[in-house]
Amino acid sequence: MSKYKNLIYSLKRLFRQVPYYMSKYKNLIYGVLLIALSVFVIMYSTGFPKYVVRGHELPGPSFFPTVLSIFLIAIGLYEILKDIVDNIRKKERKVKDDSHITKRGIINILVTVAGIILFVPLIDIIGFKLGAFIFATFLMYLLGIKFIRSLIYSAVLTAVIIVIFELLFRIPFPQGYILPF
Repeated sequence: MSKYKNLIYSLKRLFRQVPYYMSKYKNLIYGVLLIALSVFVIMYSTGFPKYVVRGHELPGPSFFPTVLSIFLIAIGLYEILKDIVDNIRKKERKVKDDSHITKRGIINILVTVAGIILFVPLIDIIGFKLGAFIFATFLMYLLGIKFIRSLIYSAVLTAVIIVIFELLFRIPFPQGYILPF
């Protein structure tokens, strides 16, 4: 029975230290996850159909996910190297690591992910333009920008998106059921 008590005690100690190691190696973990996700997207996008016009193969549906994944692999490698260099510098200087995962940070991440998930049905109801404005305002306010500034920044962001995509590229935005504009 004492073996199990020692095992349980060891596991409890290990799990108490997980937040410490996650905060110590957060850039490394982030980089590895980015690379893993990018490799998955590249492997998945190879199964997309080829786009052939008059005997010439053109960039098809797999082009954009592949290019974006290559870009994310580069960012992941940068994050891994940054973590390694930062840890070496901290060991040389013996600087205490003051970055840590906080409860507020976890709540911000969860609310942001929930907001992104709710954004899609929201634009079907009220339309993209108003939905993007509300979503941007909400996220900026959540992340600490004063309310008036978040309203102004969101209005500018929404206007830039409208100018680029609707006026320049002539891509129509989803119209809402309640406010169709």
